[in-house]
Amino acid sequence: MRIIALALSCLLLTGCSVTATDLPLPGGDLPGESYQLKAVFADALNLPDKAHVKVDGVDVGRVSRIEAENYTARVTMVIRKDVSLPTGTTAQLRQATPLGDVFIALHPPKAGAAMTEGDTIGIEHTGAAASVEDTLAALSALVNGGGLAQLKTIVTELNTALDGHSDQARAVIQNLGDTLATLNARTAEIDRILTSAQSLTDTYNRRSGEIDQALQTFPPALKVLSEQTGKLNSTLSTVAGASGDADTLLRTVRPDLTATLRDLGPTLAAFGSLDDTFGPTLQGTTVLGRYFQRTMRGDAAVVNGRFTGVILPPTGSIPDTLKALVGAGR
Repeated sequence: MRIIALALSCLLLTGCSVTATDLPLPGGDLPGESYQLKAVFADALNLPDKAHVKVDGVDVGRVSRIEAENYTARVTMVIRKDVSLPTGTTAQLRQATPLGDVFIALHPPKAGAAMTEGDTIGIEHTGAAASVEDTLAALSALVNGGGLAQLKTIVTELNTALDGHSDQARAVIQNLGDTLATLNARTAEIDRILTSAQSLTDTYNRRSGEIDQALQTFPPALKVLSEQTGKLNSTLSTVAGASGDADTLLRTVRPDLTATLRDLGPTLAAFGSLDDTFGPTLQGTTVLGRYFQRTMRGDAAVVNGRFTGVILPPTGSIPDTLKALVGAGR
């Protein structure tokens, strides 16, 4: 009977036992009013319930619920009412210390409409920082996965390649250093070239419509040119034949033409020697032309001059021509 009573007592105490998971976390409740926001994570890692929600390292809320939905983690957060988070805020799972609990770090943008009760931060705006587990896993892959062995192979092969060629390697490194120094000294020119290229690109972008239109006219023009290829070939053949005939003609008349030009040399030299005479003669001709123009009145010429040695005929007999008048005086 005592054994039965003892067993019942143990069973009762076991059913009423309290585990560590039932103990409330310190600071689990937020003071004052709050509002709920949700965030969807591809992987919630080991995010605990009642985890902290921080902005710039300051607690602004707590995690109230974590649910799995379509292979994602939907986290519900309770945020203080006095904290305004603009639309576009991102969320990241982080750890303050290597052995610390995971918390949610919110990164709000500088501007944007404030999120309200029930708004959700999409999975494209959430992520997780590198955790201690990730760092240890990467280090393990480096050590055990052959990373260091590959590095050793690279160093060994490099030593083998440079064995006996240290002078050449040193010269290559020196030339590389000189090249980098030259490029560094000409950064202004490089910047100017890049600026010019950017300006050219901007011009192309502004006039892309005109360029496209011009490119669209090329196919019809090329089609016409292709259709006229036969005529162009015929024309070029004709021109080639004419060029051959002209060359033959020039070869035939070349001796005579050369002799003619040689004979013209003395004549042209004689004309050149008359340069001092032609000037005054042409000037006198110009003056005579002006005087002659003054004597013309319609279809008759009026001459006012003095004649010496001229004998006039008797009165009433006027000669018909000036020639007769002059002849009478001889």
